[in-house]
Amino acid sequence: MIRKNREPRDLIDVNVRTDYSKLKFLVYSNQKLNGNFKMLNQLILGENVTTTQIKDNFSAFELTNEDNFKSFIYSLGFVTIEKYRIAIRLKIPNQTLKKLLAEFIHYAYKDFNDYTMKIERLNNSLLNLAYEKDLSVFHYIGNAIKSSTSIRDYIDGENFVKAYLLAYLNLNTFYELKSEVESNKGYIDTLLNPIKEEVPYGVIIELKYIKRSEFNNTILQTQIIQAKKQLNQYDMGSKYIKIVLVFSGWELVHCEEENLTL
Repeated sequence: MIRKNREPRDLIDVNVRTDYSKLKFLVYSNQKLNGNFKMLNQLILGENVTTTQIKDNFSAFELTNEDNFKSFIYSLGFVTIEKYRIAIRLKIPNQTLKKLLAEFIHYAYKDFNDYTMKIERLNNSLLNLAYEKDLSVFHYIGNAIKSSTSIRDYIDGENFVKAYLLAYLNLNTFYELKSEVESNKGYIDTLLNPIKEEVPYGVIIELKYIKRSEFNNTILQTQIIQAKKQLNQYDMGSKYIKIVLVFSGWELVHCEEENLTL
């Protein structure tokens, strides 16, 4: 795979996987998601988190403390130091570790009664997108977001939608997911690059968000037009499907493949 300048078919070695059910207490305490969970969502979104010290000595019972948890995931190799001045900035270094953290988030969600995501169905829907340009996967994820009331209460709307979308798109085995990719003087929101040669289509996603209190048809149409203009900046070739997604609050209100130049 190195000679072909491509990633391996299976990004995650079974030997580096973790029994996440044993670690759920790290993100779930007092019957609700805690600050560690919010931090994992930040990392999935491509953001970095900061700490003033990497600790090398603390007990397992102290891991619900956010600073200790940052040191813990650093010691496991989930994050790397991006910048080190007065504060230490930590970030996920590669796609393999992003997939592992996405699995961690999936297992954290599973404790909630209204959790509806089924990974097999998700991956089958993603295969239909990859081979047939079928957009039903976004409606499936959208319905899961809408129904997950007990999860979304702990994260603000826009970040929850983005983190949920990226976490679950990361769990497939045939796309490499990247966010904020520079292309032709713009930045692609979300890019799904085929890992396997037989996958016919890659995907470019432009995601827009409207607060529920601000939603009306005029604002929706404005956001759709803006998304299409942004998509038209990106020329990745005919192999890539361009998708507009618009959420209002927890609801997917628009999903469309964009092919025409405005």
